[in-house]
This record gives sequence, structure tokens and C-alpha cells, in this order.
Amino acid sequence: MTDDQNQWYSDPNSGPKPPTVPDGHAAPADAPTTPPPGSAPQYPQQPPAGYQTFGQPGYGPVAQSHGKATTSMVLGIVGLVSVFVCYGILGVILGPLAFFMGRSAEKEIDLAPNAWSNRGMARAGWIMGLIQIIIAVIAVIGLVAVIIWVASSDGSEF
Repeated sequence: MTDDQNQWYSDPNSGPKPPTVPDGHAAPADAPTTPPPGSAPQYPQQPPAGYQTFGQPGYGPVAQSHGKATTSMVLGIVGLVSVFVCYGILGVILGPLAFFMGRSAEKEIDLAPNAWSNRGMARAGWIMGLIQIIIAVIAVIGLVAVIIWVASSDGSEF
């Protein structure tokens, strides 16, 4: 069987074909070209002119994840968890790192918004770093207050 005889094959350059009857032969010229009522609609083999038959059009390069933004968010999370696990000692170090790294990443993302995709991570990282810095300042003030209070007491209260 050649491609011309195969009922499922249609040559894209051949143009419209005459209607056929179920046995595959050409229908008489006076035969109706509309399908009988209740039958499935017949769809054309080729799309209308001007449409592509393959894939979607390209949308350009995909934005990548900024490494500093991810790192600042991870440092922020680890620092905040350390507030509850090891009394915030690790947070004193990681807080400023997360803050400055997150701010730097956010500025770089703002300069090239189409190249980077995780601005929210950068913002989350520097906000968590800021929270850690605030907690560290409060802790240092509290520690200094306790030291002053203990030093000023005469020791007879214990």
C-alpha cells in the first residue's frame, strides 16, 4: 500500500481533498459535503494557514536562582532556630551575615530582574537577619543589666 492509498496519510502540500465515502473512494459530485446528523464532526488534517503546528513560541531565557539569596535565607533560618536551641550564640554571628548578604542579593536582583527569580528569598533572609540582630542587641543589653545588677548588690541578698 502506498502513502497515496493510505486513508490516514495526507500530503501537506496537496491542498484540499475531495470528500470521500466510507469505502475510501471519491464521493459523487452531487453528494452532500456535510456530515449526517448525529455523527462526529470532521476536523481538518491541517491547521489554518499562519498557525504553527509545533510547540509554543519561546519566552526567552528562564530566570535562575540567585545563590546569595538562598544562602541568606538559610543563614536566617539557622540563626533563628539557634535562638531557641543554643541561646542565640550562633545567631549573633549568622544574623549580620544573613542581613548583609540578603540586602546585597536583593540589590543585585533589582539590577537584573529578568536574570534572577528569588527576590523573596533575599528579602526573607535579610529580614530574618535583622530580627536576629535585634534579638542580639536586646540580649546584650539584658546581659549588661544583669552584670551591673549583680555587681551592685552587696552579696547579702543571696
